Amino acid sequence: MHDALREPFSVRVLEGSRLLTALYAACQTNDNARCAEAWAPVEPWTPWESQSLAARRDTYRLVRDPRREAARKDADEILACGASKSWLRCF
Repeated sequence: MHDALREPFSVRVLEGSRLLTALYAACQTNDNARCAEAWAPVEPWTPWESQSLAARRDTYRLVRDPRREAARKDADEILACGASKSWLRCF
């Protein structure tokens, strides 16, 4: 399924949905390198929610991707925002 979703659809209709579906499909395998590769097209606009950011951080750490430190910071930042009394500082 991931291979079928690698190429853009006609006139880039549903591009965001295609990229996220390809990412999900790639990361359901035990192939961490394929999962890390699937994150590349959504960088730097990754889904900004804790589960996705943690999955990205863990994948990059496992494959020793150069983006692993940025992914760790993003995952830490969203956790800090959730624990903050003032969520406005997170924007």
